[in-house]
Amino acid sequence: MEELRRPSLLLALAAIYVVSFVAYLYNEFYTNPVGIPVIAYLRDPSTLLGNYHRWGKEEGRTFGLYLSLPLQVLIPLWYVAYRANRGRARAHWYLVFVLAYPVMSLLKLSRSDVLAVAISIGLTEHYIRLYAEPARAFRFTPARLARYGGMAVLLIVALNSLLLVRAGFNAGGRGFADLIGLRIDAVPLSSTIGEIYGYVAMPFENFANVLRLDLHGSFIGVGPLRPFFSLLGQSGLAEARMDHLDLDAVLLFPINTYTFLTLTYVELGIAGVIIVPFCYGLFIGALYRQFRNRPTVASLSLYLVFLPCWLWMFATNGFSVLSFYLNAAFILAFVIIVRGLHLITRRAPAFTGARRYAT
Repeated sequence: MEELRRPSLLLALAAIYVVSFVAYLYNEFYTNPVGIPVIAYLRDPSTLLGNYHRWGKEEGRTFGLYLSLPLQVLIPLWYVAYRANRGRARAHWYLVFVLAYPVMSLLKLSRSDVLAVAISIGLTEHYIRLYAEPARAFRFTPARLARYGGMAVLLIVALNSLLLVRAGFNAGGRGFADLIGLRIDAVPLSSTIGEIYGYVAMPFENFANVLRLDLHGSFIGVGPLRPFFSLLGQSGLAEARMDHLDLDAVLLFPINTYTFLTLTYVELGIAGVIIVPFCYGLFIGALYRQFRNRPTVASLSLYLVFLPCWLWMFATNGFSVLSFYLNAAFILAFVIIVRGLHLITRRAPAFTGARRYAT
């Protein structure tokens, strides 16, 4: 945490943050046909919001998408900076940097972005207490487990309410439960329970449906090897192969997700299903071991970058998305900057002393 008390480093991070946040606003709001989805809904509740919460990530992508990628790394860093400088007047600005992104995500009705920030900040706070403030480390008593469990339920219900607004469900209905045909009557939690079941269980059904497909041709680039295709500028080829695969014909509406094994099997067959999980496990295990052995801001950030990849493996394969590796490269650049500043700081006194001696 000490490095995030250095004004020079914080100034550099602030400059990167401003550029990334402006790019984020341009990519996901300025070019968005409905502007800010929540405001569009408040002006006209009959507005069909559709997939505008995904604008800039899938449809409507601009160069701003790539400039905004460091935000996922910077938000936990700014939270650490806030905790490291708490009690100082400038710490409030760091908290503004932390909250600006999730607030805009709420206005966009982007639940995945809100949840990703909540989890990364929660884990960051946990590890700060564990290593920097051991006296305040979390101790999971029954009362605390009940309290944290209640907070998690409230968060899930709140995120489900964003879906109800986005999809135009009636306030008194069963929402997502009706959509997937789940027979449950637990109002007002029917929609929340339906969504949890849908996104936890049905991706495995989708995987089973894909296994029944009679696949012909090459599908290299649609699964674990996709980052290499993206890095080499061959995303178009990978997308064409995905279109040829035509998964929409077998996926269970409205759950269009599937386990990380699905495209692994399509791309690499049974051998991939056996080898790839082992490789992913070694990779995440190495990141976690590095962090536990040397709990630095950089090792924590690197671990948190790939947090969504293993956390949501039951519904998607984040390891096949290039942006996570680009963020890892940003962290390595951050480490280089920090070490460079240390070298400059160490050499400056020696240079000054030598000059005085020479005069």
